[in-house]
Amino acid sequence: MENDQRSRWARFRKSRIVKGIVAVILIWWLATVISEMQPHHEASYRAFCINNLAFIQDAKQKWALETKPPTNATPTWNDLKPYLGSGTNVVTMPTCPGGGVYTIGNLQTAPTCAVKDHVLE
Repeated sequence: MENDQRSRWARFRKSRIVKGIVAVILIWWLATVISEMQPHHEASYRAFCINNLAFIQDAKQKWALETKPPTNATPTWNDLKPYLGSGTNVVTMPTCPGGGVYTIGNLQTAPTCAVKDHVLE
């Protein structure tokens, strides 16, 4: 009886060790996969930022059509707010996921981002 309990305990401990090893291998594999994905976030940040710049440019054009300002006028964020997103419900202005700051610019220029490669083409 005592031998039987010892062998059960030994099998239980071995199975816990095997499960622990499998868990460590899975965690290592996930860490490797995630670390390989890191460089790709810069490309997605750039794409997201350029999309934001296009929304800002579109909002500028809609604002100009509705208000008919001089061709060199520069709208403010408050001017563009009704044309971004879902009308006046926009609480925050678009932000660059890469940490850049947007400059609206006048009606004759495209909006810009402070991050070097984030350019509306």
